[in-house]
Amino acid sequence: MIGDVEFTTFEIVDEKFTSSYTSVDLSCKVRCVATIKELYLQYDTVADFSTYQEVTLTENEKTKVYSVKIGDLLDNTTYYVRYVAVNSYSQVTSEELSEFKTLKAVKPTIEIKEVTNVLDKTVTIKVVLKSDGGAPISKMGVCWSTKSAPTIQDEVVEIKNSSMSIPLSGLTSNTTYFVRAFAENKSGLAYSVDESFLTLDLPKVKTDNVSDIEITSVVLNGELLFNGNDLTTVCGFCWGRADKSEFEDSIQVSKETKFSYQISNLQDETQYRVRAYS
Repeated sequence: MIGDVEFTTFEIVDEKFTSSYTSVDLSCKVRCVATIKELYLQYDTVADFSTYQEVTLTENEKTKVYSVKIGDLLDNTTYYVRYVAVNSYSQVTSEELSEFKTLKAVKPTIEIKEVTNVLDKTVTIKVVLKSDGGAPISKMGVCWSTKSAPTIQDEVVEIKNSSMSIPLSGLTSNTTYFVRAFAENKSGLAYSVDESFLTLDLPKVKTDNVSDIEITSVVLNGELLFNGNDLTTVCGFCWGRADKSEFEDSIQVSKETKFSYQISNLQDETQYRVRAYS
């Protein structure tokens, strides 16, 4: 460049566009006989530039590369580009047009990260929006049913955040539920894969006859008939003198189906009552 003098033409070289769904990153260099003070970019969806918008490119002083990021574009749309170079004496618009095309928006991608805190009537579902598909999300949440592949026509809770834990309530105990996350943008409605869970119920336990009765000791016996759909269910015994209204002692002993425990230091010739629990 020979300084701040009048010019009538310039050339854009090394032009690069990196498009997304609603934005584009542009970089280029300029060849011109004069020093360029400002470089503008005009873009429009029609080649006659009847409704164009304009942005200013920023020059890197070391590399002499101009760059700009343009947002708020339409997806799956071709844009036409021209440049305006300016100094103190001239304002010249490029004769040749460039163009780029934004990506086409697709359906969102959403998944259920985990199912936790499963109880008899409640559960917590953590949902993560992996991708908005390149378009604003109009709605998202979880849907659930006692049948597989639930839809938004079943029970639904909508959410606003792209990653959050959702408590579901009003469930029925001892019931298998299926749950899916969903998200929708202008390209359509997308579901995650099914996840299932079994709600808890009260466990059922049986008190069996005592055995090995001695003067001051006895072996208590019990059986877990149903664990309430919870593998962490534990069993034990509570016992006390038969002439008292409350059990005086208790012990947690096992997660097994059949369980026993020997108690000692009992009073001789005394009647006791015992009950298994879980």
